[in-house]
Amino acid sequence: MKAYKEIVKVGVAVTGQEIDLIKYVIDSEKEGKTIYIQGGIHGGEITLPIIKKLFDYLKTNINVGKVIFIPFANPLAWQQQAYCYTFGKFNLANGKDFNRYFGLKDESDINCKIANALLNEAKKADFAIDLHTAMESEPYVIFSTLNYASYVNVLNLNYNYLCEPTDSYLNTFDVQLYKNNVPNFVIECGSHDSYNEKNITKVYNGIKNLLAYFNVIKDKIKLNKSFKYFTNLKTVRSENSGIVNYLKPIGSRVVVGENLCSVVVSNLLNETINITSKYNGIVFRFNKTHICKECDQLVQIIEEKDIKEYSINN
Repeated sequence: MKAYKEIVKVGVAVTGQEIDLIKYVIDSEKEGKTIYIQGGIHGGEITLPIIKKLFDYLKTNINVGKVIFIPFANPLAWQQQAYCYTFGKFNLANGKDFNRYFGLKDESDINCKIANALLNEAKKADFAIDLHTAMESEPYVIFSTLNYASYVNVLNLNYNYLCEPTDSYLNTFDVQLYKNNVPNFVIECGSHDSYNEKNITKVYNGIKNLLAYFNVIKDKIKLNKSFKYFTNLKTVRSENSGIVNYLKPIGSRVVVGENLCSVVVSNLLNETINITSKYNGIVFRFNKTHICKECDQLVQIIEEKDIKEYSINN
């Protein structure tokens, strides 16, 4: 076994500083699957603790094949900071999502160069994982096709999102890999800009289970007979500006008319407003901030009738 670091050169900043991707490899030096894992396409999406735990575990437990890690897939996104906040989802120069550059060929754009370098690394793998974080939520998988169902199943995460590769997602990392016949999925590892041990452990254990499934490590595999997924989310928006108090925890079941949150409105003459559910379903995620404007998205719900169960024996 060997563990090592490589530098993938991408371009040069306006200051003359080189922009590099740092790649880490755990190689068993035995024939087997190559697994690619990246995080940090969006600055502020904290997935490094998961990657570090996996890297340390594999140093003494890899069985066959190799695992490639790129912990900070877009260093430019992590440099977009103001005060103590990282604004790393969108390129502040043009408003574009950093996960919409994949497959584009504009070599004059450093973000295209970064995306193409990442894609070239991932296309060499047998399977790829893209780690992200989302709104206030528990970990879940985003996957492009039910052909990946057996991989999704071994992660043991609840209520996974089947997001088919439409034109609006064409230049995302996962869809470009899908189109290049590299099986992959996205794991939303919990809430944005958060260090949550429970979620870290949940995702870490899920990926370990997947590595065991591929025989990359020798470990007992937990295989469920089925998993739940959905294809659509219902969004609840605020009708007023103010400060939000979320009343229902992530994962809780709600029925039509049940209070989801309350809004202390900006106009002190008005009463606090209760926001109720229009759906029977599961509270899936809500805004990271408690500050809202009129029409802001507050809560997202998986409607009960949209929850599907996939049997692995299909």
